[in-house]
Formats: sequence, structure tokens, C-alpha cells
Amino acid sequence: MPRKFIKRWLPDADTLRKTPGLKFLGNVLDDPHLFHLSRRSVAVAFLVGLFFCYIPTPGQAFLAAFGALALRGNLPIAVALVWVSNPFTLPFFVLSAYGAGALVLGGGAIDLPDSITWAWLETIWQPFLLGSVIMGVIAGGVGFLAINVLWRISVARRWMRRLRERGSKMD
Repeated sequence: MPRKFIKRWLPDADTLRKTPGLKFLGNVLDDPHLFHLSRRSVAVAFLVGLFFCYIPTPGQAFLAAFGALALRGNLPIAVALVWVSNPFTLPFFVLSAYGAGALVLGGGAIDLPDSITWAWLETIWQPFLLGSVIMGVIAGGVGFLAINVLWRISVARRWMRRLRERGSKMD
């Protein structure tokens, strides 16, 4: 994995510890897993970050941070992944979440109204929230598995390259 590239863009633990708004966390930020770029910590960060990017609530980044703290995943990556859901990608997230929830609950497609009213929102909130959780679990699980597989492939390629280099040096 491109560790040096990722490390260049992520804040280090000392910077976060000195941030005035994070002083209430105390020694929690001393856990090395929260800032270490290992396969496990990055995979857990993808699991948490991609799950919470589907959950439609204010403070997704805080929820992802607390999830990373609880599961000991990489904190900066988990928080950054929440921003996958942004104003440009929001239609995809909303439609996929509603579609998954409607599929599970047996509802059909909905027509978009001319104006959004409370009555219309009352008809879509259950499939939308259920679909958000379903799609969050799926996205987080796929991210977790993808990082594990890609990390292992990267390590295997490095080992093969080392073996080839050692073999050519012995010739």
C-alpha cells in the first residue's frame, strides 16, 4: 500500500492531541492503532467510515471518529471517508438507500413530487432509514474486505519482487 503517500496527507497524533477541541479525549488518542497504517487499522477505518457515510445524520464525522476509537481503527482515514457522501454524491446515496430499503420492505418505486412535503416524507422515511443501514453495512463490509485483499496482494507482489531481485543478484 502507498504508505508514504497516505502519511503525507494525514495529521499525526501530536497535532491532534494539541487541538483544543480534542482535549476532552485525554489519553484516548495515545492508542497507536488510531494513527498506525497497518492492514487491520486501515481496514477497520474503511468499515467505519463507509458505514457512517450512508447514515443520514448530522455529525457523521464524529460518529465515525467514535467508531474508530471503539474499534481501534485508523482515526483520520475513518473520518475522511465520511466525506465520500457529499452534495455531489448525495443523490446516489439517497436513491440506493431508498431502493435497498424498499426492496427489503416490499415497497415499490416512488414518484418525486413537485415539492417536498411532510406527507411525502412520511411515506419514504422507513425504507430510506432501513436502506441506509443496509447499504452502510454493505459498503463498510466491501471496503473492509477490499482493503484486506488489496493489502495482501500488495505484500505478495513486494515479496515476489524481492525474490526476483535476490535471484538476479545471485546469478
